[in-house]
Amino acid sequence: MLMTDLRETLENIVRKLISENGLQAGIAFPTGCSLNWVAAHWTPNTGDKTVLQYDDVMKLDFGTHIDGNTVFTSSTFLIILVCPTYTAYSLCM
Repeated sequence: MLMTDLRETLENIVRKLISENGLQAGIAFPTGCSLNWVAAHWTPNTGDKTVLQYDDVMKLDFGTHIDGNTVFTSSTFLIILVCPTYTAYSLCM
């Protein structure tokens, strides 16, 4: 799975869950999808061809805002199973 696809999928799920609405509700900062030795704050830009690989350690870091309040979270995942049906959504749940 391309890291850009994973980032876009996560951001689209977040937008839907918080009912994105301009300045009232949305993504608070760029989603971090750091891999392996990168500790945090790496975001794959559009067109980046980095692929999530078997045995990668992935850190997801994202935040949202609703009515001026922000929430930030991060999680670390060891990727030990990669198959075509494994989606970014299942990684986030």
